[in-house]
Amino acid sequence: MPEYFHAEVVQAMRELAAANVVLSPVIASGVGVFNPDSMLEMAEQTGGRVFSGSNDVAVLARDAMDDMREAYLLTVVPKDYREDGSFHILRLTTSRRGVELRYRPGYVADPPSK
Repeated sequence: MPEYFHAEVVQAMRELAAANVVLSPVIASGVGVFNPDSMLEMAEQTGGRVFSGSNDVAVLARDAMDDMREAYLLTVVPKDYREDGSFHILRLTTSRRGVELRYRPGYVADPPSK
């Protein structure tokens, strides 16, 4: 996770990843409420993508929903899984042409709570 994220955001991202939640922010052009870099980072950390470039929020939201219509949920169980609290990188590949893989870049193997 980038250093500029606050601890609360890092914890929220961990919980979203553990719950298999994908963020795909919809950002209307000209609305400067959110930092687009932060939105992009949160989308990338959960395997989502940012939808922007228009003021037509309905179109952007429809594009986001259409994007999520065809997806798979894969479960990865590493052979060397250790609940050590560290970040573990995931890398997925495919030999199919024209297929875009979007997934979170890794996971944190939190130790069990006491």
